[in-house]
Amino acid sequence: MVLAIRLIVQTLFRAQKFQLPFVRLHSGSLAGAMEPYHPSRHLGRHSIAPCGQSDEIPGAMPRSSLMAKRSLSSMKKSISLLTTLFFCHGALAGTMLDEQSITSYVDSHSAEQVALLEKLVNINSGTDNVDGVVKVGDLMKAELEALGFDTRWHELPAGMNHAGSLVAVHDGNKSAKRILLIGHLDTVFPATSKFQEYSLIDGGKKAKGPGVIDDKGGLVTILYALQALKHSGALQDMNISVVLVGDEELVAKPTEISREWLIAEAKRSDIALGF
Repeated sequence: MVLAIRLIVQTLFRAQKFQLPFVRLHSGSLAGAMEPYHPSRHLGRHSIAPCGQSDEIPGAMPRSSLMAKRSLSSMKKSISLLTTLFFCHGALAGTMLDEQSITSYVDSHSAEQVALLEKLVNINSGTDNVDGVVKVGDLMKAELEALGFDTRWHELPAGMNHAGSLVAVHDGNKSAKRILLIGHLDTVFPATSKFQEYSLIDGGKKAKGPGVIDDKGGLVTILYALQALKHSGALQDMNISVVLVGDEELVAKPTEISREWLIAEAKRSDIALGF
């Protein structure tokens, strides 16, 4: 885990050095977790996989069956890594790193993390299922508000036939850097898909279901990293924006409208992590 933390910190510093402030965190990997990230590439971008499901959304990139499985232990590590990254970054200047405290908090709430993952996965939020995407957005909205974030749901025009975006903002110390966390509420599996339910496999060590990695596992990672920061007392001084789009898998056009709020938050942020 220490090596993975070093990798993330080094990549973060590299992004700053070369003026590449946007970094994408791949929730399915720890060792090769990060790469320079550009918002323009993310518009409708998908992870490449060799095989897919016949009932996925037309036009979306096919997914490997491996993308439907997630190690629950890796999710906990991702939460710890993300929280540690916040401590290492200048957004927490003057704050002492207490990795052990963070890890203990994450470990002691593992049951709640898994329960939230199950709840999210069992809500079908295929991109075309607007009601389902909004339902996931409402759940995330309530969780973020409980952490002290100001939230707003931005609807898209009715003719675009896609869900909008959830924007949550936490303002702390005015001199601190602003960090943007980017995720999405939708999955590639429509309401008609046969692949709908959350389940545990490999003796309970892994979770299987639509979105366990992409991106409902990422949503859980974001929430519990923020909870760990609040528990440590660090969140109150941090400037963090969270943007969760409802159409990542099959982007709504024109992107000037569907990505308006993401771009606005990106322009005023110093560093961004995409999940």
